[in-house]
Amino acid sequence: MPRRFSLLLFAIACTVCLLLGSGLERLQAATYVPVDTVDPIQPRYALGQQAYRESCGSCHVALPPEVLPIQTWQILLNDTQHYGTILPAIDVPTQRLIGNYLRAYTRSLAVGETVPYRLRNSVLFRSLHPQVNVPSTGQINSCISCHPAASQFSYRQLSPEWQSSR
Repeated sequence: MPRRFSLLLFAIACTVCLLLGSGLERLQAATYVPVDTVDPIQPRYALGQQAYRESCGSCHVALPPEVLPIQTWQILLNDTQHYGTILPAIDVPTQRLIGNYLRAYTRSLAVGETVPYRLRNSVLFRSLHPQVNVPSTGQINSCISCHPAASQFSYRQLSPEWQSSR
């Protein structure tokens, strides 16, 4: 009798695991939506990403949020003096949408990292681009020379010159 009970419990546990597994796959498919970028995001952040790309991408390519820590993004969102350019103020609802998106998809400061105000000072950027020398007068639009799809918010594709050198 105990053996039958154990087999029954095992069968029930397997069934529950299978049901939970397929439910989890459906839940994951429903909570992340593909957008016109490489990486899918949760639907609740889609408007924030769109506002971020429109606000920042109107003057230069929009950077992936994780390249800079959240502390940098907080400074940039609240500062109308943007690298020597006076920006029009972003209304509060749009600023909140962008802030929520950036908080969800950015990172914390690395151990020993000071808050980088410039991309070239970002620990993550430097680790991903060890052979890239970003001049002090470098423009973020220069990312396109290595990442041809950067204006579409895709940094995974490399230009043929960089692909052949790797």
